[in-house]
Amino acid sequence: MIFHDWPAEKCRFLAKKSFDALDPGGRIIVHEMLFNNDRSGPFPVAAFNIAMLLWCEGEQYSGREISSMLREAGFKKIEVKPTFGYWSIVTGVKP
Repeated sequence: MIFHDWPAEKCRFLAKKSFDALDPGGRIIVHEMLFNNDRSGPFPVAAFNIAMLLWCEGEQYSGREISSMLREAGFKKIEVKPTFGYWSIVTGVKP
């Protein structure tokens, strides 16, 4: 629950810093409420997105968007897994 506080460029920075800090085989886990991949919903995520846009610099992202940020940082074996309700984790492994 960190990425939604920041704009995409800051999330890319955080993903790269995480990648650099991990030993090979280390894993990142990003836990967020995710938009579907075309960002058309679900409604509760879109409503929370409005709050984030008004309250701070961030926004809600889709699993595809966070996966792309992790891939750009160098992570492999990226997976998006639903956890509960509208929440999911996006994971990646440093090769």
